[in-house]
Amino acid sequence: MLRLANNLLVLVAMLICATSASALEQITLQLKWTHAFQFAGYYAAQEQGYYRDAGLEVNIVEAAPHTEPVRSVLEGKAQYGVGTSSLLLERAAGKPVVVLAVVFQQSPYEIYAAPHIQSLNQLIGKRIMLEPQSDELLAYLKKEGIPIDRVRQLPHSFDATGLMTGKTDAISGYVSNEPFYFKQAHYPYQTFSPRSAGIDFYGDNLFTSTQELESNPKRVKAFRAASLRGWQYAKEHRDEVIALILAKYSTQHSREYLRFESDQMIPLLQPNLIEIGYMNPNRWRDIANTYADIGHLPHDFSLAGFMYDASEPDLTWFYRSLLAALLVIAVISSVTLYIYRINRKLLASEKHNLVIQESLRQSNEAIERSLAEQHRFMDMLTHELKTPISVVRMALGVMKAEGPFKRHADQALEDMSGIVERCRQLDQLEQRKLTPYVQPCHIEQILAELRSSSGAPDRISITSASLPELNTDVQLLRIILGNLIGNAIKYSLPESLIEIYAEPDRRCDIPGVSVTVMNQPGVAGLPDSAQVFGKYYRSPGAHKQTGSGLGLYLVHSFTELLGGQVAYDVVQEKVRFTLWIPC
Repeated sequence: MLRLANNLLVLVAMLICATSASALEQITLQLKWTHAFQFAGYYAAQEQGYYRDAGLEVNIVEAAPHTEPVRSVLEGKAQYGVGTSSLLLERAAGKPVVVLAVVFQQSPYEIYAAPHIQSLNQLIGKRIMLEPQSDELLAYLKKEGIPIDRVRQLPHSFDATGLMTGKTDAISGYVSNEPFYFKQAHYPYQTFSPRSAGIDFYGDNLFTSTQELESNPKRVKAFRAASLRGWQYAKEHRDEVIALILAKYSTQHSREYLRFESDQMIPLLQPNLIEIGYMNPNRWRDIANTYADIGHLPHDFSLAGFMYDASEPDLTWFYRSLLAALLVIAVISSVTLYIYRINRKLLASEKHNLVIQESLRQSNEAIERSLAEQHRFMDMLTHELKTPISVVRMALGVMKAEGPFKRHADQALEDMSGIVERCRQLDQLEQRKLTPYVQPCHIEQILAELRSSSGAPDRISITSASLPELNTDVQLLRIILGNLIGNAIKYSLPESLIEIYAEPDRRCDIPGVSVTVMNQPGVAGLPDSAQVFGKYYRSPGAHKQTGSGLGLYLVHSFTELLGGQVAYDVVQEKVRFTLWIPC
């Protein structure tokens, strides 16, 4: 009898498990590449049971080199996929794709070149391997004056050794992949990022089809939420997820590689700034405009229906916060009442404090309104000035006349453009809109590019030792060095030599690079060391030349933003600025 009861219990348990398993909806997620940490959030959602809790049984399928995730989803082989910002192009081509969430807020695409390629323009006529769906790199090349028909495009080998063995001069790749192999081989490569030209695409995006969204809206919502929950877990348990990948998904990559990949990928989530999965319609509009600039989209392309509306948030956190706030208010009220009963004289003082607080509040609001008005005015001013400056620049460009007049006009135009740009940078700084984007770079490459574009390359001498790779914001560093070099040219004696020295420099046990810019002072004389980095400061002798007085102020502010130091002194009757940037 006991045995019969046990058998019945086992049978019931089996029936319950079978019923539970059959209740799970079977779906497929098509990845855009082979198994790696790039897809860690989906593995974590699977392993932690987030998909199962959402009533889903998910089959995660890796891609081969020629797999097209969009085709897999639209043909019904998968219900969900991982794609790039080129989903916009698919939508424009009439393919009904819907982006559900942005996983990587910044794209990992970069161009890696052989060490002899010192600037992007040197790729003209050279061999380059560009992988499919890297349209942002085409936009980058075009913006830098290198349309695709001016390079020799080769089929992508998906192997970093192609560059190291000289089979190509440049190769597209991921910040989390190729640099690992370059560093292992001690290969001195060059890096070119679209973000240095203002092209900032999204990275991996989770997407589905319009049919799936319309037929299974609850499943879409559940799958998206479970996936993003998985990414949150992967961010907080990297080593655990790396072990999971090696144990259950792929041993193609080593543990060392996966750790390197995770170190590069997690910052692309920008988890400390915004919620994982967040997407901004204005950012998608900017991406669409970039595509339009290279002829891949019409300028009036509509984004309607392209972005998933996840506007039904889980309010559990709100109710918990509200309850906590009510408890805090109750405690504060009790303490306030107790104090009030002890000494009623505090009431008059309380009223006085309230008057003061209201006055301060109104003052703060007035200041905030003033700053907002200043910001709007600066936006309007810089925008309105850039258009006539561009028109004048084009007019000067077609003038046949040469000589002192045209040279003075060109210089005046560059001065005006520089003042407008510095005002825009100051406004961004004061509005706290500048967030450094850290990426590997080589300072000698930046110096070489600045010399070639300076208008006086023959006057600039650069001496550098073997320099370490920096991890810093390339655009801000370029602005800092550009201002220092530009000032040296502008305020030195005509035809005099501008000396630049770059060398490794460890400070407080932190490795870094020091760059020294030296020049003989011109008619403007020597700056005041106590005021040289002050806002709007210009030395008495400099007022005969155009300028905003913002260049060195921005140099100092941007350097602090990068964790560096900048100093000014006079050595052997020469002006010397010394910049230090940590590695």
